[in-house]
Amino acid sequence: GTAEIELAWSYAQICFDFLRTSANVYGWDPDKIIVAGRSLGSIVSWKLAHSQHPAIVGIYTYNGLPQQVWTRPDLWYPPDDVVSPVPLTYMVYGPGPKSDDGHNPTNAYPVVERYNELGEEEKLIFVEGMWNDPGLYSNGEWINEYDIFHYLPELVANIEDGVGSTITPTTAVTPPVIPTHTNEAIVGLPYQPFTQGANGLYIGHSFFIPISRTFDDIVAQAKEESDNLFPQHDFQTEFSGGESGTPGNLWSNVGHRTSIKASLSTGTIDLFGMTIAAADDVNFQEQVDAFLDTGVYPTAEEYIPEYAQWIDTALSYNPDTVIYIGAPWLGNNHLLTTQTFTGSNEFICGFLFNSVVLELRRFYPDNQILFICYGPVASFMRQLFDEGNLPDIVDQIGSGQNALFTDADKGHAGPMMKEMMAIVWLQILYNPPNLLLERFMDHITIWNKDSVRAIVTEVLTFNKSFNVKEGEIMIQPSPEPTIASPNIAHTTTQPSPKPPTAVTSSPSVKSAADTTSPSVKSTAFSAYIIIIVIYSHWNLSF
Repeated sequence: GTAEIELAWSYAQICFDFLRTSANVYGWDPDKIIVAGRSLGSIVSWKLAHSQHPAIVGIYTYNGLPQQVWTRPDLWYPPDDVVSPVPLTYMVYGPGPKSDDGHNPTNAYPVVERYNELGEEEKLIFVEGMWNDPGLYSNGEWINEYDIFHYLPELVANIEDGVGSTITPTTAVTPPVIPTHTNEAIVGLPYQPFTQGANGLYIGHSFFIPISRTFDDIVAQAKEESDNLFPQHDFQTEFSGGESGTPGNLWSNVGHRTSIKASLSTGTIDLFGMTIAAADDVNFQEQVDAFLDTGVYPTAEEYIPEYAQWIDTALSYNPDTVIYIGAPWLGNNHLLTTQTFTGSNEFICGFLFNSVVLELRRFYPDNQILFICYGPVASFMRQLFDEGNLPDIVDQIGSGQNALFTDADKGHAGPMMKEMMAIVWLQILYNPPNLLLERFMDHITIWNKDSVRAIVTEVLTFNKSFNVKEGEIMIQPSPEPTIASPNIAHTTTQPSPKPPTAVTSSPSVKSAADTTSPSVKSTAFSAYIIIIVIYSHWNLSF
């Protein structure tokens, strides 16, 4: 209960205070303290570790925040204790994400999300599966020098150097780099999600409208859970298949234009959503090849008018309308390798963001123009499927619940893919409470929870910096081609594109089996006080 855990927290504080006041007696530095905890010890030490005391320079947990912590978020929710600035933090785990052990690292994924939200990605190193690394663990025994503290020397060395981890981030959580044609600072109207919901109008084709409908279904489920959620949500669509559903072609069609204008003319539309435009006689392959040669995205002169005519119309009826542009995935993708499909989707994201969205933000500086690149959901799910790590999906192409895509001709999204994309929409457009997403994953979605967490975390990380936050100025990186041409069946691994960001890297969620032993310069452990709290047998219930 709360009394027990609060007592335990107070003991950790007593230990900290003693070490600080006894520094002269024992000869240690009272201003260099690393707080460490194993299993329940991580619970006991958590609040101290995140107390922002200037003497606490690092955090190290092993098998931290086990399953029981998350059963009563109404009593305690660890991410709430994480505030910026945070000390350099290593969270390392013996089991991997597929383990049935109560210390499964996926329990602590909300902490990773919290570091992301705070822009503190560089400060968190998250290592999974030490038990699966034969260089560390064999026959139930540690065979490395420091046992569970294998990464502690690296933590100390990095604190000394004032840098991040020497562990190379994995592509699963590291957003790729989008080069652009400018180093100019882009300032947009600050991103403000519709936390109370929005009266939305979504226009487009079958790679956009079905996602919006699934988004509406998820919001409806949330409203059933609580009448207080999203009271201002309402939902309308205008659908037209294929290229006839792009903004320009919807405008050219008298029937669609009249219907959409009728909805906008009410003056009540808060959020107006569109998908990717389609200019005549544009060769996708030529655009990619030109980008690879120059590092410069193609011009969007053909595209801008398609959006501008709709934006002008919407603002004429409601000058506060927020515009949303969504980037889907590439169709006919069964003809492409997974790597080429991934690179193509990310090229679409980079092109649409740099050449369209940023230009529209310049033209409409007093209006929010939101951008979500949800196409990478398809890429990442296909990667997981290829690796055998998507247990709910049996077929890449099929008509049932367990197919990734529903057809080979176009490559429409299957049920799970649509739901994952809709969750990404929900998180960015409405930014619901963390507990809502946790409840959805734990009790409502029918899909494998580990898969859902992995997909949503990956794509939200990729999208993190597309929308300008309050007080941020986003500087575009210098030109640098980064992806392989989509017409190459077999390509070497290269970096993928990413949105410009005020943060230089993301947290490293790493499999221990993929890491090498830390390369550490001489480490003066004696200069540090390391509080190690290991209360493995306390019965702290929640």
